Amino acid sequence: LEQAGPPPEHSPEEAEADQNAEVAAAALCTTILKSSPETGITSSEVQQRRDYFGSNAIADKKLDSFLKLCWEAVQDFVLVMLIVLGIISIVVET
Repeated sequence: LEQAGPPPEHSPEEAEADQNAEVAAAALCTTILKSSPETGITSSEVQQRRDYFGSNAIADKKLDSFLKLCWEAVQDFVLVMLIVLGIISIVVET
């Protein structure tokens, strides 16, 4: 059996295309974000962006209480039927 070697490398044209794509992506991001890859943005720009876009944080979600979850579960018709049938089964067997 012939042993498989490492996967073939990119051709020089593909490697150049990859490098051009990376340069273009960096230039586009710099233009869109209006920042420099070397120096970034100043603290005043950070504050302006935070005022405009808001803070980059996930809002806390209010959790439902256990009793509320139980009450919502009891509202389900199938669950009520299972509870009733379980009680009937226990009563009949004893």
